[in-house]
Amino acid sequence: MFYLIGFIFLIIKIVIQATIYSSLILLLVFILSRTTSSAWTKELMGKKFITWLICGAFISITFVAYSFSYWGDKGLGDFARIPIGNDYEIGNIDGASTYIENSNRNGKQAFINKFILAGDKICAEFQGFNSTDCENCYIVFDVNKAEFHELHSSGRIQSLRRKE
Repeated sequence: MFYLIGFIFLIIKIVIQATIYSSLILLLVFILSRTTSSAWTKELMGKKFITWLICGAFISITFVAYSFSYWGDKGLGDFARIPIGNDYEIGNIDGASTYIENSNRNGKQAFINKFILAGDKICAEFQGFNSTDCENCYIVFDVNKAEFHELHSSGRIQSLRRKE
């Protein structure tokens, strides 16, 4: 149900954005038709509504395609995601469980509590891989190398950060 509501809001947002952008394109064509002697701009201004409609449809299709791409998908409904690079993402379901995983969802999930993005690394309180418990654990995820480093004290994180 939440996914459907999120999808409806996504479509409404895309329609509003496409309307604004296609109106701006039509305004640009209007200005060009007045300042230049190009035949194609005068032809497009003769069919204003069709030009506006085609631009709006093209922009809408482009925005929908982008919204489901790796960088455009922020999650719908009760699911949120942050793309972090190298085909990995930070995901969250119902605000209850946060995890780092490959966007193909074919690897292990690193469940985390609090996290901070520091350049190309993510430092976080670590719960365990695939919901296995870990007491007082921390994790550093190197986005460029796609490597997890498990640490069992916060002091170890400081020493790891000083090495770089």
